[in-house]
Amino acid sequence: MISKLSNNLDNVAERLEKRICDIESNVERKLTVKFNTVITDRIKGEVEQVRSELKIELDTMKEKYEQLDKSYSEIVKNGLSKKEEKDTSKVFIAVVKNLPCDKNENSHDTALRSRIETMVKDGLKLQNINIKSVERKSSYNEARPGIVVIEFGDLNSKQSVMKVKRVLRETVKYRSVYIENHIPYEKRLIDRNNYNLLKAVGKEEEFVSVSGHIKKRGTVNVNKNDSNDSYRKDNYNESYTQNYSRGSGYRQNGSTAKSNVSKRKTQNFNNNQRDQWCAPVRGRTW
Repeated sequence: MISKLSNNLDNVAERLEKRICDIESNVERKLTVKFNTVITDRIKGEVEQVRSELKIELDTMKEKYEQLDKSYSEIVKNGLSKKEEKDTSKVFIAVVKNLPCDKNENSHDTALRSRIETMVKDGLKLQNINIKSVERKSSYNEARPGIVVIEFGDLNSKQSVMKVKRVLRETVKYRSVYIENHIPYEKRLIDRNNYNLLKAVGKEEEFVSVSGHIKKRGTVNVNKNDSNDSYRKDNYNESYTQNYSRGSGYRQNGSTAKSNVSKRKTQNFNNNQRDQWCAPVRGRTW
């Protein structure tokens, strides 16, 4: 009886121990699953929140980028418009040289404008020329009057004047006055430096100025009236003297002219040797 009871107790203990082990395993497994679920849900929530915040920030940055791009486009467009307007205005500009100064004349005043209009009508025999503005620049050479910058109101007016500008040579009053096309300051500076280089190596007599451009003598057909008279010589001398600085003159024909050029070349090369090689020149930008 006692032996049987002992066996029953042993069986009960085994079953109880097994049951406890099963419960512990189940609890551990369930807790692990529960913890994994909770952690996963928490991580998903955090990730979704971060994604939402990133999306908001990206949308904000995209909007700012679009605004900056639009602003930049407007700035570039306005800048190009101003540059095009400035470049276009230069097309309408011409330069009058050797026009004597009047003691009562001031830059931008009506007296100067009236004199230019009179020159156009009486000297060039042109009517209805649209002149927008006139301005006399100060001269570095006291022996010569400052150049007069004319801005025409339209391209046709300028073209009409440039076509008949040589007529001034046939008049008594304006025979020493001549008209040139506007050359940008950068181009004039390059031409001046190129001429200084040619002069430094003694090659300036092999080149000639044609319509404001330095070209090798013999490669272009130069009109006799344009190359051998005082008009062309004044043209070249004044363009560099007035627009750049005091400098050398244009090669003249004849033994006397060659002698003068040789003297000037020696003097200028000795005195200005330091700043002859592409050095910045003292000039006026207009």
